Amino acid sequence: MYNNEGMFSKDIQKKISDLYYSLDSLSIKRYYNLFYCTKRDVPPQQHIKELECDDLKISSQYFLDYEIGAFTRVHSDNNDLVKKTSITLVEANDLEGGEIIVYEPHYKSDMEVPEDGTVINRYSGDYVPGETIIPIVVKQEVGETIAYGPNVLHSVSKVLKGNRVVLVTWYE
Repeated sequence: MYNNEGMFSKDIQKKISDLYYSLDSLSIKRYYNLFYCTKRDVPPQQHIKELECDDLKISSQYFLDYEIGAFTRVHSDNNDLVKKTSITLVEANDLEGGEIIVYEPHYKSDMEVPEDGTVINRYSGDYVPGETIIPIVVKQEVGETIAYGPNVLHSVSKVLKGNRVVLVTWYE
C-alpha cells in the first residue's frame, strides 16, 4: 500500500527548502493528473541524494505547490517508468485540504444481520473482489516522506486554504 519513510533532519529540510526557492516555477492549469499547481523541476545534478534508495535509481524529482483550488485526480503512476514514488512534505502553510489520499481494495464480507432481519444491500453492476475503492487519508508532517508503489491509486484533495509544497521523487 504505502509506508512512512520517516522524517528528515532540520538541516536536510532546510536544504530541500533552499533548493525549492532557487528553482524557476511553471504554473499549471492542467498537467496530466495535476490541476492548478506550480511545478519546479529539479535538475539531475541537484537531486536530493538523501532520498536515494539502495535498489532504485532516482529518475525524476520536482516540487509541486498546491494553492487554493489545486488538487490531483485519482490515478496510479506509470509502472513502465516508475517503480516507486515518494512524496516529501516541504511546507504546509495554514493548510486546509490538500491531503494525500490512497485507495485500498475492498473485499465483500458477511455482515451480521440485525435481530429484526433488515439488511440493505443494493448496488449496481457486479461486485469485483479486491476493487480499489476505499479512500484512506494519509496524515503527513512537514519533513516527512510517504512512499508507495506504481500500482497504488492515489490523489490529493482540493486545497481549501493555505498552500502545500511537496517534493515528488520518482524511482526507476
